[in-house]
Amino acid sequence: MKTIANIVVAGAFLVAGVANSADWNGGYIGVHVGEGKNDTSGIFDSAGSEADLSTLDGRDLVYGLQAGYNIQKGHMVYGIEVSYSEMDLDEKTPVDDEGNWHKLKMDEYWGIRAKVGHLVNNDNTLIYLTAGYAEIDSEIRVELPESPGSGETNKKGFTTDAWTLGLGVEHAVTEAVSIKAEALWMDLDEKVNLDLSTLDDADSGDHLSLDDMWVLQVGINYNF
Repeated sequence: MKTIANIVVAGAFLVAGVANSADWNGGYIGVHVGEGKNDTSGIFDSAGSEADLSTLDGRDLVYGLQAGYNIQKGHMVYGIEVSYSEMDLDEKTPVDDEGNWHKLKMDEYWGIRAKVGHLVNNDNTLIYLTAGYAEIDSEIRVELPESPGSGETNKKGFTTDAWTLGLGVEHAVTEAVSIKAEALWMDLDEKVNLDLSTLDDADSGDHLSLDDMWVLQVGINYNF
């Protein structure tokens, strides 16, 4: 993923000078794709095999849409962006030697972020910082060998609120099209109680902690 981001950033500077100074005022829509990585901790079946839920760390594809609005003041740009992303973060780990296992799935998230940046390269390239809020939908599932895939009684869905910080670079390829690369860090800080009758083998003290998540992504915007 770092290689993809480096290629996009390098490409942005290679095409520098193709257009005159860009006008960053106005709205835009676009798409993005990248890689997400989550960090977890916790314990399940604390009275039994004590499975370590840090093994549910994972990384996978992230992709989605964004829309926003920018205001340019001299060499500074101020903006706000709303985004929606699908995720394929789907990790599982065995609970014991009897064929029981648990699975963490992070499905999707939406976010709203403010950004402030400085223009360089004849105002064609924007280097920016961004911060805001995200909401992530996830699910923890416990599967037993006698009922693989049996759903409702063995899973718990939950929504996580997260603060987001990031930085990025965006380059105006033409008056209407720009490409970008950015890195985002999300402070999840979510502890989910798993001491529930709906989860087989759950014990008092069982919990899953979603600690944080990194997203590295590239994107393209159409500006209007």
